[in-house]
Amino acid sequence: MNYENLKAACKAKGTSLTAYVESIGLDTGNTGRWRHGGNPSIPVLVRMANDLEVTTDYLLGRADNPSRDTAPPDEHWLVKAYNRASDDDKGIVNLALNKYREEAALETHMVKRAI
Repeated sequence: MNYENLKAACKAKGTSLTAYVESIGLDTGNTGRWRHGGNPSIPVLVRMANDLEVTTDYLLGRADNPSRDTAPPDEHWLVKAYNRASDDDKGIVNLALNKYREEAALETHMVKRAI
């Protein structure tokens, strides 16, 4: 467990590490073990990542970016625009995208046959 990343994630959520650990029913003695390189169980790690809205890799110190969102900015814009579109416009977009979905499925099938 990367203790500093865990503390930072708690702070970003407006709480202290001790308060957070208590709120999920864990003994605060765990924080000392984590500070010295110990790790929580996998279920606890996953819960912490979900609660704190970070990745497990961030909590373990294997990633510098706490964000779960790895989509490029242009994809964010696309999703926002789609969500604002009328049902008719969404239908048009879906028809256009189905072409690419079918092409991707065909490519996957051809790769599997080649293996």
